[in-house]
Amino acid sequence: MSSNKLALAWPLRDNPADLPTLVNEFLPHLSAPGAPALLLLFDPQRDGPSEELLAELRRLFEEAHPGLPWTPPSVLEMPLSADRRGELRKMVRVLLRLPGTTHPSRREWLASLNAPLVHTGLELAAMCMVDNSGELFGAYHALSAEVRGFFAVESMAVWDILLSAQRRVGISGMMLEIGVLEGKSGLLLAMHATPAEKLVLVDPQMPIWVRRRFEVFHPGANLYLEAASHALDALPIHKLGLRRFRWIHIDGEHSGTTVLDDLRRAALLCAGDGVICIDDFFSPSFPQVTAATFRFLDARRGEFALFLVGAGKGYICRARAQRVYLQIIAREFPDGLLMRAIKGKALYKTTWAADLNCFGLDDAWQDRAIRGPDWAPDMVEI
Repeated sequence: MSSNKLALAWPLRDNPADLPTLVNEFLPHLSAPGAPALLLLFDPQRDGPSEELLAELRRLFEEAHPGLPWTPPSVLEMPLSADRRGELRKMVRVLLRLPGTTHPSRREWLASLNAPLVHTGLELAAMCMVDNSGELFGAYHALSAEVRGFFAVESMAVWDILLSAQRRVGISGMMLEIGVLEGKSGLLLAMHATPAEKLVLVDPQMPIWVRRRFEVFHPGANLYLEAASHALDALPIHKLGLRRFRWIHIDGEHSGTTVLDDLRRAALLCAGDGVICIDDFFSPSFPQVTAATFRFLDARRGEFALFLVGAGKGYICRARAQRVYLQIIAREFPDGLLMRAIKGKALYKTTWAADLNCFGLDDAWQDRAIRGPDWAPDMVEI
């Protein structure tokens, strides 16, 4: 156990899903630079000899990932002494949730290590690959200063952190903005998009000089739709882009009916790990936007979830990706906001996850970067 960053797994040998889950869901991400070393616990009485366990794991890995090099994990035989467990607690960075983790004896033992439990490879990648350089943000902030539009600097920073995190954990796809005006927010999307990622821009008026602004930073891969958002329904892109958009910004016509229609379109287009951002969420000037959003969420309960509210915008993702984004926010926002010169703001997680599993971004209170519920300000439940 020479590494000070360990990913710990305890596969249950008689659970046929444990080793395939480890191979297919987690091992590809553990080969990335900066990822923790894998440590396997095993119980000789129940799991058999460790050599057999490793041989089977290697066979499954080489069958599933023929292009990746095999790196044997370390193994640690149970039971452990109290001292050894204390040493392990200091070194383990994440626990990998395998189907067998739900076995009562293993669940209780793993919980005693007080390390975060990750459910998917995407969560593992998000946890292991942190980068808050903010260099692109500085360039965007300077370039967009003279562009007319309503895009709070706090929202700029939120977008930059989330878009950067998507790129690092391997989330790719098309981007859509409904309501472009002069391109103030869309320009940040253009700067984050790779050449292979198409940017779709929808607005009733799209002057040539606005289009040229996008072509400077993302040439040749933009689709300009000079129409209201309902025109998306007639486009081939509506069929070709089903569940292929990693970022959708809804900032078009602000009636409750149109916002609800745009959210329904976004539900068809949003990728499995994509984000839907709603403008003027909780704005006193547009209460119908908030009402329409909650109507959408109520109708799609269990399919979509709200994970962040702040600076006049709400952020939705598919329910399966909610934990990924919540962990990114908890881990990256405190430092990421400061590195982008956003001061005096804090994250709020003021209730249990079962009540509403969503962060709020608001003015800081008592110099806390993250504040939990009134009855337990240090508790942040995800």
